[in-house]
Amino acid sequence: MIERDDMTFTFAEYQRRLGELRVRIAERRLDAIVITDPENITYLTDYQTTGYSFFQALVIPLDKEPFMITRALEESNVFARTWVEITRPYPDTGDAIQMLVDALREFGLGDKRIGYERNSYFFPAYQQDCIHTTLKNAKLMDCFGIVEEGRICKSQEEIMVMRRAALATEAGMKAGIEICRPGITENEIGAEIAAGYVPCRGRNASRDAVCHFWPTNHDWPRYFRRPHRTRWRTCLFGSGRLLSSLSYRHDAHGHFRRAVGRHVSIAGNYETRAQ
Repeated sequence: MIERDDMTFTFAEYQRRLGELRVRIAERRLDAIVITDPENITYLTDYQTTGYSFFQALVIPLDKEPFMITRALEESNVFARTWVEITRPYPDTGDAIQMLVDALREFGLGDKRIGYERNSYFFPAYQQDCIHTTLKNAKLMDCFGIVEEGRICKSQEEIMVMRRAALATEAGMKAGIEICRPGITENEIGAEIAAGYVPCRGRNASRDAVCHFWPTNHDWPRYFRRPHRTRWRTCLFGSGRLLSSLSYRHDAHGHFRRAVGRHVSIAGNYETRAQ
């Protein structure tokens, strides 16, 4: 592990998470686990990327150095942001699963008991079939949830980060509410929300702020059935309501995010009231 002081949490916090995970690995009598959920990879290493549609995996042996399988383009993120020292990148024209299999064999895990997240959205069935048919000497076992067991109970560091996330969320929502008036578009409100949480050490929102206006003379249930519609150039006019929600995160995959939603009443006399 590379000891560094520029990650989201202290190096000691990541050591704690890894140490407790290895206890659970031993309890399940596994020799290693392959983690493919982006949230869990970030939780364990601070690795963050928006390119998680490409296969990526964190392999954690019980008593050896962890290593990562990533797209070659993403390898620099490993060295720039995480404590991981060993990577085995694959090119866009390469076979990611074959790279994983070759790495498992390289590090002496080709005939061991290996856990993997069978229910991971980012490890589809056809890729699981490939590893089962190529890594024939290993015993592959489902360990889905083994990382989440450690995420349930938050440490003091994690609680502190969640509080900072809450402050940033509140600041962004306050800025958005203050600009609400007839003539303002949903896009402008969303931009103001983003500008509001940045001064509060806001890093990124978990998703674009939802700003959804419906006038009072329209079918309210029909409009409300689209609450997660992204903001648009729709202009606030007359009287109506604005549904606005924001979820600020402190990391790329929203482990430590605080969400808030508000209804804002828009009156014809330019008065607003938040609920």
